[in-house]
Amino acid sequence: MVASFHIPELQILLGLLKLNKYGRKAELLQRAQAALSRGVNRQIQEEIRELYRYGILNCANTCHTWWLLKLQNYRLLTTVKRLQISYLVLTLQIVEYFIQVKNQDNKKVD
Repeated sequence: MVASFHIPELQILLGLLKLNKYGRKAELLQRAQAALSRGVNRQIQEEIRELYRYGILNCANTCHTWWLLKLQNYRLLTTVKRLQISYLVLTLQIVEYFIQVKNQDNKKVD
């Protein structure tokens, strides 16, 4: 379980164990595993479970948020494309209108 911890979770765990919580991830992991191999009380075990749950939930939320942002970007892009197409269609309609008006004016002159 501890092997899957990220640096912040390892730092929290080492803080609970009253150990140095600074260093690279490999060093933090080594310190945590060495302390756990000596045995810990029930309260620390519960904290480890909570940290593990927090890490899993945090990862799931991050992935979920990333997909939501990707979906929103897609929707935004499709909306922008729709607006661009609508703008082009409107521009063409205006041009057609002016051509019709000009043709009518030319017929009146003849």
